[in-house]
Amino acid sequence: LGHVLGQAMALVGGPAGGQPPLPPGIPRAEPGHLRDVYTYEVRDGETLTVELECEFDGYLYLIDSRGQLIAENNDYGNMRAARIANAVIPEAGECWIVVTTYGAGQQGAYRLSIGALSAAPTDTPIAPGQTIEGTLEPGDEAPLPGALTSGHAPMLVAHRHNGHFRDGFTVTAQPGDTLEARVEATFDTYLYIFGPDGRVAAWNDNSGGTRNSMIDLSVEQSGVHRIIVTSYAPQTGGPYTLTLSAQP
Repeated sequence: LGHVLGQAMALVGGPAGGQPPLPPGIPRAEPGHLRDVYTYEVRDGETLTVELECEFDGYLYLIDSRGQLIAENNDYGNMRAARIANAVIPEAGECWIVVTTYGAGQQGAYRLSIGALSAAPTDTPIAPGQTIEGTLEPGDEAPLPGALTSGHAPMLVAHRHNGHFRDGFTVTAQPGDTLEARVEATFDTYLYIFGPDGRVAAWNDNSGGTRNSMIDLSVEQSGVHRIIVTSYAPQTGGPYTLTLSAQP
């Protein structure tokens, strides 16, 4: 798609018959930030990758049919491009892709590309008692859940940005089990465990005042849990060691 961002508004069909408002608290929803909005029909569990190339400093938002922010991105690869990769859409329906600018008063030509996958990239299984030596690097884009709800980790939106590399792992656990996941690295790590319902069960940044991360989780749901290894800061990675232990 090739378009020019040079009008104050580009209306699209939505629940209210017009352009959907951006979620509260987003500065680029204020006057002075031009934006174009596109709708895209998705299937349940589908993942989207959206890429923006532009003359201005571009900003991308992906919003689901309920008005919940799924992902956002500003700088990717250079100071102008933006990219949202492997964003998981929580339910079938119409989602909105918002093209706007980082700073007010900007405009210019841009190219927007959208790709969809019926399934997210595959996580790596890990068993209790196993240690995995991995490397966090560009191209590691394990998906994070879709819409935010209360109780989600405070860094979750930031970690959806494509400047954060992410590796994913899976383990099956039952209520009453205790999972201990530990990641050690030379960079500042960040660790998540998601329950079978896709919600954040636990997260950790600095364990014991170090740059490493550790989660000790008392399992409440039966099924497959996802472990996500990422970094506190964007564009950060390197070798790491992930160790998982469990007690029934």
